[in-house]
Amino acid sequence: MISMLLCSLLLQTPRDLPAAAPSAGSAIIGGVVTTTEGTSRTPLRRAIVSIAGTGIIVRQVATDELGRFAFEELPPGRFTLTVEKGGYLKTFVGSRRPGRPPSLPIAVVAGQRVMDLAVDVPRGSVIEGTVRDELGGPLATAQVSVLQRLMVAGEPRFSALAGTSRVVADDRGRYRIYGLPPGDYVVQTVGGGTLTGAEVATDEEIKAADAAARAGASAGPRAKSTTPRVVTRSIVYAPGVTDLRTAQVISLGVNEERTGIDLTNALVFAAALDLLVTAPSGPPQNPSIGIASVSRQSVFTGPGIVRPGANSHFVMPGMAPGHYLFYGSASEPGPNGTSVPLYLSAEVTVDGADMSVSLDFLRGQTVSGQLIAAPTLPTLTDARVTLVAEGRIPGTTLRNPDASVNADGSFVVTGVPPGRYRIGLSGIGGWTLVSATLSGADVLDAPLEVRAGSDIGGVAATISGRATEISGVVTDSAGRPSPEFTALVIPADRALWLTAPRRTSGLVKIASDGRYQVTGLPPGDYLLAVIVDADPQQLADPAFLEQVAAGAIPIRLTEGQQLVQNLKIGG
Repeated sequence: MISMLLCSLLLQTPRDLPAAAPSAGSAIIGGVVTTTEGTSRTPLRRAIVSIAGTGIIVRQVATDELGRFAFEELPPGRFTLTVEKGGYLKTFVGSRRPGRPPSLPIAVVAGQRVMDLAVDVPRGSVIEGTVRDELGGPLATAQVSVLQRLMVAGEPRFSALAGTSRVVADDRGRYRIYGLPPGDYVVQTVGGGTLTGAEVATDEEIKAADAAARAGASAGPRAKSTTPRVVTRSIVYAPGVTDLRTAQVISLGVNEERTGIDLTNALVFAAALDLLVTAPSGPPQNPSIGIASVSRQSVFTGPGIVRPGANSHFVMPGMAPGHYLFYGSASEPGPNGTSVPLYLSAEVTVDGADMSVSLDFLRGQTVSGQLIAAPTLPTLTDARVTLVAEGRIPGTTLRNPDASVNADGSFVVTGVPPGRYRIGLSGIGGWTLVSATLSGADVLDAPLEVRAGSDIGGVAATISGRATEISGVVTDSAGRPSPEFTALVIPADRALWLTAPRRTSGLVKIASDGRYQVTGLPPGDYLLAVIVDADPQQLADPAFLEQVAAGAIPIRLTEGQQLVQNLKIGG
């Protein structure tokens, strides 16, 4: 459980080992590294122990035959340790999450001997299996890797796991990925086999040859196809699907082996797409086009790589079967020499056959409203309202529509593509958005939904020149500053955890003197916690936030309130 408690560590005595050039000091930190095999715990030999902290960047030693290590001549201060060895989880000493940061700092004073650290390092988990081709045979040289599944705002997101690399299937098509920390994973593979210089006959050519053979006649020289067929192996996810959203999810604990995770990666025909770009009043100006794979939930080709020719055509060869999103921005001439923004959002399903597709750039919608302040509005000369897009696929947002604010507080944002947006305000120093209501709902706590063909009006955005602030000092039980911890403020209302990022402070680093400060949260009820085991991705995990809430302090903020809340760790 995430807590405001410090870990107590078991003690044993190491012998001295060679270390990097020491910093001036007289403190010593040492201990024993072990690993648990079955029910027995044994020394972990030749593991690399690293230390970082006050007065040093990184020093390393290797454990001896009994798993012992020591760092000598350390200055007074706080230090973090990590332990690494191939096949084992990188262990952050003091972390309660196996294989995950951060380490819990160890504080020493001049001459102190902390010689009793006991660090147990588990083996990493394993996924293994076989990659086969379309005929069921082993697919040698296929590249296999894993993606970690995380939940972000209630939606699954997949990303490569830091510290792991692709492995290559052997001659039996077998692969083995090891050293994995606990978590949810998807296995993917690409490539394998060779097709150098191979010609691929079309169905018509094969049928013609078969008919000639049945008639007892020679088929004669095979006529070349005017459009050569190209075959490829696309990215496939276990057990053999091309859509990441339907892939098998493998949940791993600590030191767990999952075998039989087999994949089939069949040869498929790649298609050539003949694409025509259009706009409402003729060819679009300065089009920038990108392609995303909806099947893989990632960008396929970045904006600017695809550029139509003078006739507004371009060809995309070698497109493997799948579902794609063509997205982009452009413009067209407007009245009085102005430029009207255009957007592109077109989904295309490729099934292996060449095809022609029209990509239509469209004009966006209008979002308008009014800024409200009490008792009067500030000067709005430089004020701008921005709609920050929440892209359906990460990396597919090309611009965030914005507009200046008129002297009376009114604003009109034009050219807004359909999608989900957060409303932002800039250019008014010391003023923040408190609420933005539309049809009785606060669209600051949930995304504003813009639909094609439907303008939005009547957004009432309330601003305040009195920002809230939460500040204080975090100390340990001895009254010493505790900069190794992190402050976090989340809404008391669990319904807002995943929908209202403006009501979450994010991870606020505590300064070296123990001070922290959180500013700009809107009025409301909150939970304040000081934590040690966290990374930014966990802020979208309800289970993590429940753990935070269990040890948090409830607070209430009113408009402009300056709240001082000191915290003591373990006391």
